[in-house]
Amino acid sequence: MQQVLEKLNVDAAIITNPKDIFYHTSFNGSSSIAILTKKNTYLITDPRYSHFKSKKCKVIISKALKKDIQEIIQKEKINTISFQNFEVKYSSYWNLKRIFQDCSFKKDDGLIGELRVIKTTKEIELLTKAQRLNEKTLKHSLPNLKVGITEKEFASIIKIHALKLGAEGFSFDPIVAFGKNSANIHHSPTNKKLRQTDLVLIDMGVSLNGYQSDMSRTFLPKNPSKEQKQAYLTVLSSFKTGIQYSKEGTKIKELDKLSREPLSPDNFKHALGHGVGLDVHELPYISPKSKKSLKNNMVITIEPGLYYKDKFGIRIEDVVVVSQKNGKSISKFPTDISQVIWG
Repeated sequence: MQQVLEKLNVDAAIITNPKDIFYHTSFNGSSSIAILTKKNTYLITDPRYSHFKSKKCKVIISKALKKDIQEIIQKEKINTISFQNFEVKYSSYWNLKRIFQDCSFKKDDGLIGELRVIKTTKEIELLTKAQRLNEKTLKHSLPNLKVGITEKEFASIIKIHALKLGAEGFSFDPIVAFGKNSANIHHSPTNKKLRQTDLVLIDMGVSLNGYQSDMSRTFLPKNPSKEQKQAYLTVLSSFKTGIQYSKEGTKIKELDKLSREPLSPDNFKHALGHGVGLDVHELPYISPKSKKSLKNNMVITIEPGLYYKDKFGIRIEDVVVVSQKNGKSISKFPTDISQVIWG
């Protein structure tokens, strides 16, 4: 944080993004603002949260926001302050200007959010726990994957099992796609019923302790076509390559290129992956346009896919920890073709 303040050449930073506030203060209530200075972190919230305590920050239960902030400005001798310009709405910006009226404002251009890119050992533990719960949820749900069930019904079963098993919520609504619907990258479950010959694509994530999980698995019918088997093996090869090269120093665009090579570019139209943490989609984004390189303890997804319109789609996705030698998948749910047969 000190490096960010120095890079921005400011005395302090205003944090308004709820996930960034949680990261720096452990507070996850609905109303707050954080101020980070070179010496202290302040969390300002309202009397509803008077019970909140934290070792990470000084908690101010405010009844007069402007007055309390002016006291911090004077105590910390704040003249210049950054704000999260990618997060703040136009009306909120002017409210901040009114409250911090004696301070010169500067855009942070996402630098505060970038502090979350490298995960701590504790964060990786929490992400792993979320992923284990995600896998357990799918395992408990799969016996219900039978001919005649609808996409909507199976998506609801996933949600019910997740909550029963202890999930706090969902990283996103589960994607359940049968047959030709699996060719839709961001398909919303419908009343389509599962047929014996259908391929099944499931993309799901649950949240636990504030952290997110993400996983995609494609299940083949008992007698898959030659085309389905070949496509699955091609995606699996790309998937394994992506994990192997998710290591420190690898240029993100090179990682994307290596994983994309065995796939038809016309049938793989989305990014290879994204960061995962307090948000299910966060920095870094794994795309051919990226100019950044991977760093140790980044946590990303690897999710190659092939999509054939009006036929079927295949996607395999794991959460991966970047290390010095090669990527380490957090996920343990099988991907071998012999273990992804439904029915």
